[in-house]
Amino acid sequence: MTETKSITVAIIGAGAMGIEHFKVLKALGITPIVFGRGEGSADTFEAVTGHRPYTGDLQESLAKFQGKISHAIIAVSVSQLAPVTMALLKAGARYVLLEKPGGVDPEDVEALAQSEGAARVRIAYNRRFLPSAITMQNAIIDDGGVTSFHFEFNENIPLIASLTQHPDKVKENWFYANSTHVADLAFFLGGRKGALEDEVVSMAVMEGDFRQKPANARYAGCGAFDGKVFSYLADWSSAGRWGLEVCTAKRRLIMKPVETVQAINRGSFGMAPLELIGTEPEGLKPGFYNMVKLFINDPDHEDMLTLKDQASRVHAFSKMVTTA
Repeated sequence: MTETKSITVAIIGAGAMGIEHFKVLKALGITPIVFGRGEGSADTFEAVTGHRPYTGDLQESLAKFQGKISHAIIAVSVSQLAPVTMALLKAGARYVLLEKPGGVDPEDVEALAQSEGAARVRIAYNRRFLPSAITMQNAIIDDGGVTSFHFEFNENIPLIASLTQHPDKVKENWFYANSTHVADLAFFLGGRKGALEDEVVSMAVMEGDFRQKPANARYAGCGAFDGKVFSYLADWSSAGRWGLEVCTAKRRLIMKPVETVQAINRGSFGMAPLELIGTEPEGLKPGFYNMVKLFINDPDHEDMLTLKDQASRVHAFSKMVTTA
């Protein structure tokens, strides 16, 4: 386990996500080195945090800290995730926390996973570390395990279409860039925290217009593993939100919205909320505190998703939203 006092942490990205990570690290008693792209974002970052990022060419800036960064957190746009990760690995960062999904598409993630130093990279799926997810994990253990689960990855397509900060290729792959949050959480709570086989999805049905950016389509499917069955649904031509339901032999546990947990006991129709455990300090982005704390103190923990395992998960998830 890494001692917090002996580490040097870097944040790559001085935008909104970089600011959120900075707040978390300060709450953990750590003042990180921050690298930004331009003076404008650096000005905003400094105004909010009181800390001035390094700006300019990233590789030139990192050269000043060659071999000195123990933990790096990458908080840049999806299209820049892969090249920035490569720069951090070349700079000798011991561990890298890479914003999900790790690349624009499965091919991007797979290529990065094959690169030298990829074993040092972890994927930042902060929903795994929500108080609601921790509550679910404890409830599942208390109940003797999962029997089945269902999840929905609906998206606000009109909002996504209006976003100007993302290029078309990212919008075309919005399932990977955003929806895999709930897919990852579903299998994480279902008992598969790491690698996934392609065969886990045994049936997938897709309808709709795939020419939209992202596809204005409807998805449904199912599968099974380890004696458990699961199903999923998303209708991007309508409305809705993310949702997850996990069944045990004793009750149905419902996360909708995913920041909450409600339960229906077997033999009853009544639904009641569960008291959340694993709470976080106020004012921080949900899930970030528990995730970053674990990354700093125990990056090899089984709850931290490796880049190699993410490549297998993204490949399995691709069966849900492709016609091939």
